[in-house]
This record gives sequence, C-alpha cells and structure tokens, in this order.
Amino acid sequence: DNQGGYPLYNWIEASGGTAYPLDDDISSVVITLPAPFTYFGTDYTSMRINSNGFIYFGTANYTTAHMVLPFEGRPNNDLMAFGEDLNPALGTQGTIYYLVSGNLVIIQFDEVEHWASGFPETFQIILDLTTDEITYQYQTVSWPDFATVGLENSDGLVGKMYSYAN
Repeated sequence: DNQGGYPLYNWIEASGGTAYPLDDDISSVVITLPAPFTYFGTDYTSMRINSNGFIYFGTANYTTAHMVLPFEGRPNNDLMAFGEDLNPALGTQGTIYYLVSGNLVIIQFDEVEHWASGFPETFQIILDLTTDEITYQYQTVSWPDFATVGLENSDGLVGKMYSYAN
C-alpha cells in the first residue's frame, strides 16, 4: 500500500548492463541518453557518471561530492545519491553499471568502496525518460550517517538536500 505517494522500492538489477570500472575521484564517463531527460526545465541528451556517487549534466569533469546542497561551486546540475569519496579502484573495489530498461535509465553503484569506512555501498539512480522523474534506491548502505544526498540546478542556486554529514 503506497498511501504516501512515494515511489515504492523496486530494485532493478543493472549488473547485466554496461560496466564502468571507474577509478578514484576525478574519474567519470560520458553517457549518451537514449532520449532527452528534462532536468530543471532543460532537455539533456547526455550525462556524466562520477565515481563519487553522483551523476550530472555537463561537460566538465568534477570530483567534489561532499557539500551542502544547493551549492554555487562545482559540480552543479547534479543528482547526488551518495555523494562522498567512493573508490571503485578500476573495478577492484566495486563497479558502476549503466542499463536502459524500457523508459528507465538505471545507474547502479555496485559494492563500491566508501573510502573512509572501507565498506561497500550499493545504490541506484533511476531516471524515467517519459516522466522525467528521479529515484534513488539503496540496497546496501554501510555508513548512512556520512552521505551527501540531494540534487541541484545548473548554477547551484536551487536544489534540495536530503542528507549531509560533516
């Protein structure tokens, strides 16, 4: 029963998709979306997946993830599902997957090591290309009180923060 109107937890396993064994910090990859995604009123046809637990729309390569949102500094135009110092270490400490399933784009951080704790984190960012809805899902969170979760627009002036620990 979903009386609150919130998305129901529905893990969509993405490990069958394209694997991106990114490295620590400044490591990211550009993905071309199968259809435009509207984010804060702008249509985007590509995004970047960053190894530090977030995606963003833009061309520059950013590493910073631990910040209060919204924040005018870089990165901007981001969706931080677990924006912290994660280190997949080129796939030896976790892998990031990208999968398109119908109208959904799923980015799965699969057992990616949380640098300071040494424990793995598994979570997803899901973009619905039909409704432009965003869903964050968490399967394994080893350090929940040390995660930046939120989103912000292209200039970092508008956004929403759900979690932050300093």
